[in-house]
Amino acid sequence: MRKFAVGLVVALLCGIPGLTEEPKEEGNRCELKLTNGSVIKGTLKDLQSIELKTKHGKLKFALKDVRSVAWGSVKKEELDTVNATDGMFKGWIEELAPLEVDTGFGVLKIPTGAIKSLRISKPGKGIGTDFESDSLDDWTKHGPTTWAVVNGKLQGQPSGNYDSIQYNESLEGTYTIEVEVTGANNAGILWNAQDANNANALWLSPGNVRVFGGGTWYNQQIAAWGTNFAWNTMIKVRIEVDGTKAEIFINDSKVGSVTTGGSSGHIGFFCFNQAASFDNFSVTR
Repeated sequence: MRKFAVGLVVALLCGIPGLTEEPKEEGNRCELKLTNGSVIKGTLKDLQSIELKTKHGKLKFALKDVRSVAWGSVKKEELDTVNATDGMFKGWIEELAPLEVDTGFGVLKIPTGAIKSLRISKPGKGIGTDFESDSLDDWTKHGPTTWAVVNGKLQGQPSGNYDSIQYNESLEGTYTIEVEVTGANNAGILWNAQDANNANALWLSPGNVRVFGGGTWYNQQIAAWGTNFAWNTMIKVRIEVDGTKAEIFINDSKVGSVTTGGSSGHIGFFCFNQAASFDNFSVTR
């Protein structure tokens, strides 16, 4: 049945010219990754909620609160995952009718058996902050380093320990992190952080950019590249994450790609032995 569903979707895709183009319609935009590797982008129609059966009971999520959905492999006995505004939940998604997606070239009805993951983006509900507010309610501090918003920037005064501040929302799958960093001398960005220690880390310092991972984010270096920026200037950092893979950009120039540990978790910032500031943090998916 699953092979038939995948074949049906492939046939539909082949019959629609220009399907890879971005649709122009506004609304509940979505991106579906299929089990055959295809990607469909468009506007999700009619779906109002998703129900997840867990060992503790049944949870119901209104679509407005859902950020992404991933269907686990039945053969591998993997759980399904719903990433909502109040956290990530695992269980078994209750049976859904085929999802209807308006691609801008027509409406596809896609059986959920052919879908690997669903990501939803809602206009006006992006993730991030420009730190114009003094509030850090959306963040959790790990360790004694002092974090505060000063003149519209998040500033860290290091304690000399491996401390961090992490955004409360957990992410998974494919997304892009962008942030401006000033004072990048052994400071940087965490992603796929499970807790205070288990994360991937981009370490920034004059002359080089390094990625640490494979467990604690300060023990094992897994990649390094030479760069040219002064520590006391503002640099633009972009990390394009796709599960366990990431591409690193400094000032809009790609410096390298890396395969990391972990495929989901929190985003965070750190400064180790010198003060640093962060501004215009955003995540697009």
